Amino acid sequence: MSRRPHWSWACLVLMLGAATLVMYLEARGMTFRRDDWNMILTRRGHSLEVFLRPHSGHLLPLHVLAYKGLLETFGLRSYVPYQALAFGLHALVATLLFVYARARVGPLAALAVTAVFVIPGAAVHDVLWPFQIGFLTSLAAGLGMLLALERDDGRGDAAASGLLLVAIVSSAVGLAIAAGAVVELVALRARRRRFARVLAVPLGLFGLWYVLYAGEVPPGTAPATEPDLAQPLIDNLLDAPRYVFDTAGAALSNTVGLGPSVGPVLALAATVLVGHRLVSGRVLSTRLRTVLALAVTYWGLLALARAQLNDPAQVRYLYPSVLFVLLVVVEWARGLRLARPGHAVLALATTAIVLINIGQLRNEADILLRDASDILPRLTALELSRGSVAADFRPSPPPHGSAPDVVAGAYFAAIDDFGSPAPSPDELLRAPEELRAVADATLLQANGIRISTGAGGRAGGPPPTVIAVEGAQAQTRGGCVALAPATFPASVEVRADGPGLALEIEAGGAVNLHARRLADGFVGPPFATLAGDQRAVLELPDARLARPWHVKVEAGQRVRVCGLAG
Repeated sequence: MSRRPHWSWACLVLMLGAATLVMYLEARGMTFRRDDWNMILTRRGHSLEVFLRPHSGHLLPLHVLAYKGLLETFGLRSYVPYQALAFGLHALVATLLFVYARARVGPLAALAVTAVFVIPGAAVHDVLWPFQIGFLTSLAAGLGMLLALERDDGRGDAAASGLLLVAIVSSAVGLAIAAGAVVELVALRARRRRFARVLAVPLGLFGLWYVLYAGEVPPGTAPATEPDLAQPLIDNLLDAPRYVFDTAGAALSNTVGLGPSVGPVLALAATVLVGHRLVSGRVLSTRLRTVLALAVTYWGLLALARAQLNDPAQVRYLYPSVLFVLLVVVEWARGLRLARPGHAVLALATTAIVLINIGQLRNEADILLRDASDILPRLTALELSRGSVAADFRPSPPPHGSAPDVVAGAYFAAIDDFGSPAPSPDELLRAPEELRAVADATLLQANGIRISTGAGGRAGGPPPTVIAVEGAQAQTRGGCVALAPATFPASVEVRADGPGLALEIEAGGAVNLHARRLADGFVGPPFATLAGDQRAVLELPDARLARPWHVKVEAGQRVRVCGLAG
């Protein structure tokens, strides 16, 4: 064996190792989010329905099996094992891409193609978020299928059929891969026996699943973030050409490291190139037709499902597009060998794209880390509220929540079995102020501060401790603090050393109430606004914390704040 293949494989290993390390370092601190929780909380048990119920239209039995295995082995305390699986599958896809490209354009160009893909711009979202392992598995199996079909023998066809089945049962991307297999067999004028050998089992099993399971899912099991796709199919079909064109442009611009604004230009240029080749009488090779069919079918399926959302550059769906674009480029350049000046240009272009892609990696990682910063303090607050919070409470509700599928009752059952990913209260108290403010907001949402108006309350409790006064005088007399405003509005912050507070409000304007327990300051709008000339009782939730509640009263009139008796 020559040295050159050894050299190219060594470079591939170094490239994959470096990319994985960079992605891991950028991904530290991420946690379970969005559809992760749907998979964890609504797929308990081992019935057929648990494995075969569709997820946003996708058939995901292997995905469910992987999550169950990870949960049983590692639990919920760490996200790293889930990330490791995603990184490993991505490395497998990149390796198969290198193998595929090396046979067509040589080792140097194959390394360049793979270098562009190992950190695939904004499409890296699907690598950083382990829930997307379905896409990664489908694409690894699809590349394996393309390589197996090239054997053109019984063993190769059997392997292709098995890999196509894996692709189909991992995500809906497998349907695009099936379309590519059909196009290839038609272009090769394969006999019926070969069609049956490759396609019968995977498509037959998919059809059976579709008849039995692809309808309505049980209530409460659909992803909370699932968009409303109730759009007449004919409308999306009519809009499909535009959506496919825009999606192709987004994929091309991401592949070469350029912004989405140049996507339409690149899509138009690609369309002209393909059209010119056809008009000039140059026949497209069988495999070029296959990979074009993969890309166009995938974009067409996206159009039928999502054209009404007008989101062709949605990062969640970019990863397959980038891979398909690179396969088209490799087939287009098949047999091309560059001279030394061409090598230099290729190296410079690849380096520029890689550097841009690293910047995109950081952007996507920042987005996912912001989700973690929103989710984790909410989960801690939820756990502190256990025993008093409603079973159907959602700490991060849709449509904008980062973990909208987390429901209190199901979450408590899961952490009892698998441990908790949430920081402890002590860890949260050492966290940045904005995270503690999020936890305070969740504590208030989970249990609320019960407000009863029109009654004097259970006076005689310990007097609240004055922490800060603005624009007023505050005097402690007996069990109460009297606020006498000098400016408008005035405020007093008190620490409630008992189970609550009783307020006596003189006639005047509205009185705003703010509360905190973990944060050092008050963030956000008031949790309540009370009218003047009334009495009110605030019952503060315990939440199993030694740290007391702080309440700030903003008013333009006199207010007495008294400690509530236990």
